[in-house]
Amino acid sequence: MIKMEQGSANFTIATLVAASVAYKVPLRDLFPEEEPGT
Repeated sequence: MIKMEQGSANFTIATLVAASVAYKVPLRDLFPEEEPGT
């Protein structure tokens, strides 16, 4: 059912979302961005 060519990236994102929900962590915390001035 999952097209691995296009679906692998979406599956990865879905896994990250599921993990963030499971661990009650904001999704943006999984992707720390460089803060200017820090």
